[in-house]
Amino acid sequence: MNKQNKQALDELLETAERISKAKISESMKDVVFQHFLKTVKLEPLDKWTNSERNGHGKNEDIEFNSTITRFMRTYKIANEQLKKLFYLEPDNIDYLIPKLKVKNNVEGIHHCILLVGLKNALETSKYTVVVNQVRELANNHGVYDSPNFSYAMSKNESLLKNYKPGKDSELSGAGIRAASDLVSKLSQE
Repeated sequence: MNKQNKQALDELLETAERISKAKISESMKDVVFQHFLKTVKLEPLDKWTNSERNGHGKNEDIEFNSTITRFMRTYKIANEQLKKLFYLEPDNIDYLIPKLKVKNNVEGIHHCILLVGLKNALETSKYTVVVNQVRELANNHGVYDSPNFSYAMSKNESLLKNYKPGKDSELSGAGIRAASDLVSKLSQE
């Protein structure tokens, strides 16, 4: 999904939720929502890809790189499981994960580290964990806690090769195994 459509859809969903919770009459809610729809800039539906139109169930079939093929074979991960978590097109891979359901921010950072490493492996064949990408994904999922981000990263250092605070790294063997468990768990939700 292109970024403009993704941002507009996110804004549309957030605004629709706020309008539905507003303490105004139903007819006024309809008026407000109709006015809001006129301000959203979405491309016409006929210009969207099937994946955008139908959600994540109809991603294009892409040929996975050898790293991901080995990951899928080793941990018995099916294409469909990855398609539930990632929007997959040859030149565009993005997250499809709804808000993470976690007990605390450390667990949220744990999930974000694994998802970032896996997304980068899908794109580049390397399980690279870029700190700023983890921070951005954590922020998007409401599990980013600025004062404790470094602490949360260090609590998850076993997932990373040669972890150094504030530096990019790669998933370790344990991190790759944990990523497979997370794919299995999230794809069932």
